[in-house]
Amino acid sequence: GEFTMGTTEVEFEMLAALISNADEHALVRHEMPSHRVRLERPFWIGQTEVTIAQFRKFVDDSGYVTEAEKSSGYGVVDGQWELRPGFHWKNTGEQSLTDKHPVSNLSWNDATAFCEWLSQRETKQHGRLMTYRLPTEAEWEFACRAGTDSLWPFGTDPALLTEHAVTSSNSNNRHSPAMSKKENPLGLFDMLGNESEWCSDWFAPYGSTTNVLINPTGPRPTEPRQGQTGSMDRVQRGGSFGFQPHRQRSA
Repeated sequence: GEFTMGTTEVEFEMLAALISNADEHALVRHEMPSHRVRLERPFWIGQTEVTIAQFRKFVDDSGYVTEAEKSSGYGVVDGQWELRPGFHWKNTGEQSLTDKHPVSNLSWNDATAFCEWLSQRETKQHGRLMTYRLPTEAEWEFACRAGTDSLWPFGTDPALLTEHAVTSSNSNNRHSPAMSKKENPLGLFDMLGNESEWCSDWFAPYGSTTNVLINPTGPRPTEPRQGQTGSMDRVQRGGSFGFQPHRQRSA
C-alpha cells in the first residue's frame, strides 16, 4: 500500500486550535514534512497490545528479567506515577493489573527480546521459519491509519477519541485492559492511547523529499545524532493513557 505519512501543513493549522503550548507545537513539527511512503511487502500485526498474560509466558519459559526489574520502573503512589525501584511489569503500585492489561514498563530491548523468543517458539512449533519483530514506524502508521488520511482513523473530531482510545479524559490516569475501546477499520485495538508502542526505527526528524519512500526503516544509528535530547532514541507511537488528543493521532 501507499499512503501519506506524517502531518501536513493543513493538518498542522487544524491542530493549532487544540495546542496552546509552544513546546507541543515543536513536537508536532517532528511529524513534518509529510511524505509519500510505499510498503511493498505484506505483514501481519498484533490485533492488541501485548498483554501481561502473553508476556508472562515468555518470562516463565525463558527466565527473562526486564530492565525495569534490574533498576527502576513506573508505578502509582498516592495517585501519582513515580519512577522508583520495585516497580516493573508485574507491579505498578496502586494501578491494578489483570492478565488482559497491556504489559508496561518495558524497554525497547525487552520488547525485542520478547519478539525473538516468540520467533524461536513459533518456528519450532510450526516446523518452518516464523519471524516476529517490532514494526517499522511506517508499518505502524499504515496499520493505524487503516486506509484513512484524516487526523484520526475515525475522522477529524477529537470528541470521538474517547470511544476509540484510553486517553487523558477517560483513563483516571491509569491504563485499561486491551480491547476496552473500539477497533480501527482494520480491526486493531488501542493503536491510539492506553500504552504506546515501540517501533524498530531510531528517531530522527523527517527529511524533506519529493520521492516516494519505499519500505523505509528510519535512520541508521551511524548517522549524526538528531534526537531532541541530543541522543538517538527509538520511536514510540500511539501515545498513552495520560496523553491529550493531539498526542494520540495516526501521525
